[in-house]
Amino acid sequence: MTSEQSSDNKPLARLLFLGNPVTDRRVKNFIGLFLELGYNVEFIFAAPGLQKIRLKIEEVQISQILLEYSDGAKMFMQYSGLLQKELQNSAPCDILFACELYSLRAAATAKQNHRTKQLFYDARELYTELPSVANNLFKKWFWRRQERIGLK
Repeated sequence: MTSEQSSDNKPLARLLFLGNPVTDRRVKNFIGLFLELGYNVEFIFAAPGLQKIRLKIEEVQISQILLEYSDGAKMFMQYSGLLQKELQNSAPCDILFACELYSLRAAATAKQNHRTKQLFYDARELYTELPSVANNLFKKWFWRRQERIGLK
């Protein structure tokens, strides 16, 4: 039995998400997919601000990271740092899935530190082309850089 597998010998998939999982059907679909494929599933998420969310999904271990900030660079930096600590303190996994750009940086660090066998990233959109980012050259440069760093 590898360190990534639980006592029931199932591989472990860990999903990372910044947002509200109650209203995000895409994340629920990813969780369902890994469960159908026979994985044990862990879900680590943060909702912007100090919003505590009650979430229960059968057969899924769920952890919420509480954030003081609700948007902007401070929120991203806080989330990234807290997520990196959470991943460093977690058992290694077979699959680490960054469900959006905000989680990619911490996931990439975990992969570099051999905390997962495989890393997946769901870009879901060209973040740098969203209206709130596309017209701001600094924001566009920053997020493009974060994505490139994570993808290396």
